[in-house]
Formats: sequence, C-alpha cells, structure tokens
Amino acid sequence: MLLLPYSTDAPIYHWPISTASIIAVNVAMYFATVFQLNHDAIDYQSVEWLILSFETVNPLQWLTYAFMHSGIVHLLGNMLFLWTFGLVVEGKLGSIKFAALYVAMAVIVGAILQIPSVALIGTGGGLGASGVIYSLMVIALLWAPDNEVECFYWFLRPGTIEFRIFSLGMFYIALQILFLFFNGFSMSGEMGHMAGVMVGLPFGYYLMHRGIVDCEGWDLVSRNAWLRDIPLLTKGRHMDHARRKQQSERDDLDPVAAAIAVAGSGGSAIPTTADAMRAIGNYRIDDDPRLPGATATTPGSIQTRHHSASATPRLLGRKRKRSGPASVVDTESPIDAARRHPEFNRLAHLLRTAIGEKQAMMAHQHYAAMRQRRIDVGLADETLVAYVKLLAAQNEHRATIPPLDHIARRGGPMANQARLKLAEIQLRVLNQPELALQTLATIEVPADATSPSQRRIIARRDAISKACRSV
Repeated sequence: MLLLPYSTDAPIYHWPISTASIIAVNVAMYFATVFQLNHDAIDYQSVEWLILSFETVNPLQWLTYAFMHSGIVHLLGNMLFLWTFGLVVEGKLGSIKFAALYVAMAVIVGAILQIPSVALIGTGGGLGASGVIYSLMVIALLWAPDNEVECFYWFLRPGTIEFRIFSLGMFYIALQILFLFFNGFSMSGEMGHMAGVMVGLPFGYYLMHRGIVDCEGWDLVSRNAWLRDIPLLTKGRHMDHARRKQQSERDDLDPVAAAIAVAGSGGSAIPTTADAMRAIGNYRIDDDPRLPGATATTPGSIQTRHHSASATPRLLGRKRKRSGPASVVDTESPIDAARRHPEFNRLAHLLRTAIGEKQAMMAHQHYAAMRQRRIDVGLADETLVAYVKLLAAQNEHRATIPPLDHIARRGGPMANQARLKLAEIQLRVLNQPELALQTLATIEVPADATSPSQRRIIARRDAISKACRSV
C-alpha cells in the first residue's frame, strides 16, 4: 500500500519559504549528480564525496548526504513528506529558525549514523533526507497532533484520505520499529529514520518548553491530562505561559469576574450581588484590553471607569459629541474599528467556512487569530452563536466563554441566552456557583413577563439559581 501525505489543515503563520527552498536545493542536487550519474554523464567519484560514507568520518558529509537521493521515486516521496511536515513546523516557527533547525538536525542525524557505522561496519554508505524528515514529523506530532494531513493512497485503486498528524506519525514510527525488529536492528534506512525521531523529539520539546514556538494549547502535552501530570513535561516557559494565558483569559473573558476583580467587593472573599452589579455597571465593552483603544493596567486586568449620575453613557456605535456650534467629533466604536482591520474579512470568512464545515479545530484557530489581533468583537452575534454551538458539540465549553461574553455585553436579543449559558459554564465547568449567581443577576427580564420566551428565560434562570444554592 502506498501512502503519501501532501497537504495539511494546520494554521500557517509563516510562508513556507525555507521549506520550498530546501526542496528546490534537493531537486537541483539530484539533477546535478545522481541523474547524470545514472545517464553516464559523470562518473561515481564525482558524487561519492557527497554521500554519507561508513568508511571514514567526514563532517562535511553530515550535511551533504541529506540533499542526495538515489532515484526519482526516492526524491519525490521524500519531498512530499518534507513539504507536508515542513508546512506545519515552519508555519509555527518561522523561515529563518526553521532553516537553522533543519540544518542542525540533518547534521546531528548524519553524525549519529556515520560515527558508529565507521567503528562497527566500515563499509557502505547512506543518503537521503528521510532521517531529518522523520525529525520534522515527530516535531509536528508534538506541536499539532490533532491537525490533519491529507494523503494520497494506492491500494487496489488510488484515492485520498485524511489522518490526524498524531495517527499518521505514530503509524510510520511503529512501522520503522517493526522493520528494525525483523532486520535485527542492523544499519538500514529504518535505523536512519529512527535516528531522526530521536533527534527531532528533544528539539521539538525544547522549542515548545522554552516558549520559542506557541502551539496555542493544541500541543501534545496540553491536549493530554496524563502528560500534564508529569512534572518534567510541565516545567518551563511554555507551560507557565500557558497557565498565565489560561488564567488571564478566564479573568478577562468573564464579564462578572473581570469587573469584580477590578472594582473589588469591600475585601470580602466572595463579593455580594450588589457589589457585582455595581462593578458591572462601571465596566464597558470598549474598556476591554483586547479591543482597539482599550485602557488596561496589566495583561489580564481591566481598568474600569467610574461615572457620575449625570455622565452620558458610551454606546455601541458612533457617538457624536457636541461641545460647541462648530465642534462635532465622531468616535469610532470598537466594533467598527475591528471591522475596518485589513485582516477582519479574511479571518471572518475562514471562521464562517470552518463553522459551516463543522471543523471545530479550524474554527477555534481562526477565532484565536482574530482574538490575537483584537478584532473578534466585530463578529456578528449570529456567527458567534454558531461558533458556540460548534464548540459545545465538541464539549469545548471553556472555549465558548469569549464569544458568549461578547454576545452578553452587547445587550442584543441573544444577550440573556448568552448570560444563561455563561452561568451554566461557571456552575458546571468552572465550579463557581457564586459567580454563576452574579451572572444570573445581570439578566434583564421584567418581573411581569408574559411572552413564552421571557418565561422560559425566567424558568431557566431560576433552575440554575436553585442548582447554585444547592451546591
């Protein structure tokens, strides 16, 4: 069975300049050396010095062997793998760092293969980029295990199929171990592949551990609770940053918790509902530090502004301030500012497409890209609701807090439903019944509600309140 990856849905934050350049060098090297050798245009001695020799130690060959291939099929197969996993790694790391990483791993794999072989075998040689490609594959497995790669297969008939990077990577690694077992762990292509795995594993973990690459919480460690319980894997800048980011988002994205954290509650451990309402009254959507023109103290903290009873409230929309006969100042709302951002339309389209195709991971990544640029506030309530439903279907309830927060703050027709959902998450996911009660207190429904929808909201609010008080 032939199985070759050729594309991926992993987000690309950097153009694959180095990946394409390395592929071009490999192709050029093949046609300049082995292709001509196979057509008797040059002799073997002219290319022998570029191949990894097992007869003598030559550090130059630790690099050159990775750009040599024995035939066109060998070349094309390796370049497809290099393109696919290069997209993932370079897309997160950047072109210059990726090029340095590729060269470093190729050299180390070459040294690991040549030095013991000279001492133990003393004859033969090796060539090909597959060792360093396995290094890239295991790094992609660490950084983006749940992203998918599209593969071409040939089994009775040709076709395409999608695999998770983790599944495809583990399949190929297991296959190499199986071949090594039957070959008696002798020096072979499989041994070179496993050398690549052993080199890529520490490189991938180190870059993630030091926070040099940001996997946005989708790496192998963050996605598996049993790995997070291993102290060795959860120490370092990566996990510390992830914890700070997660806590910052919890404080920042919950309208009640964020406001209370700033306005305070008279020093009590659990603020009263009155304190919460006063805090929310002093919190404005355009004071959110994720939005254009916001004022914030430190990351994750919101600076509120207090107004006198006669102060004119800020509205979502354009405010016309008249201070004199000829003085008219238009202040652009955060929503308008977000929608004027050059990346807004593109990312919003990608988000809506991912929602329509029910690709929760891709939708999450596009939404995260919008949040990073502080333009997620520009999304329409309908889009945010669809996104929330998609995440809820995947049990990603924490991730629904940011869009629910926007809907609740705007005070539109879906605001009360968003507040109810936030309260449920605070109660059942965050295990904070007091906070859920404070969110429920912000629901605006008249006491003499008569419409069926209003009565349903009241009934649901009362049910959640009862559950909070029974905890």
